[in-house]
Amino acid sequence: MVKSVISKVKKTSEKMAEAESVSNESGMRILLDFNKDYFATLVDTKSDILDKHLTKLARRAGFMLNLQQEKDKPDFQGTGHLFGTALGKILEERHGRDRFIRGKSIYSDGKCSSMFALSKNLHGPAGSMDIRMMGEKEHAMGRELEDFLVGFCDGMKFHVNVVLEKVDDKNHEWESVFESMTDSLRKIL
Repeated sequence: MVKSVISKVKKTSEKMAEAESVSNESGMRILLDFNKDYFATLVDTKSDILDKHLTKLARRAGFMLNLQQEKDKPDFQGTGHLFGTALGKILEERHGRDRFIRGKSIYSDGKCSSMFALSKNLHGPAGSMDIRMMGEKEHAMGRELEDFLVGFCDGMKFHVNVVLEKVDDKNHEWESVFESMTDSLRKIL
């Protein structure tokens, strides 16, 4: 379920987006800039695992990410929404509002595998997400990762499809999803 998250975009161009969270829960600001080197990346979401994977995503996708949260408690859905909003605005500036865009990637490290697909379809639902977990035993995606992805696809206004297989622990789940997510984003950026 998507909670009420509002992200306000301050500046945007084909290479840069600056936005802030309007909700009182987290008090976040983001600057995503393709003109600057990823070495200037500074991520502080109050969650070590989210900080690590967003920093790695910025490095691999080739942009500078400055994401600061003022509150002491992590807000995974709010962070995802703000990040998705900034990326969505850059894609809108680059490709136009009314264009079909799709990126898909598969990742496997032997312990966990994932497929991540992003699409903006003019006739389909925007900001929706499908998650499928496959494997021998029933399990659910970790709540924190799911909250981040729900906020991300709602902010970006894209449809997101995630398939996870052979998940054995939380770290492999995050690693697998963010690796395939990064490759999908690189294809459309």
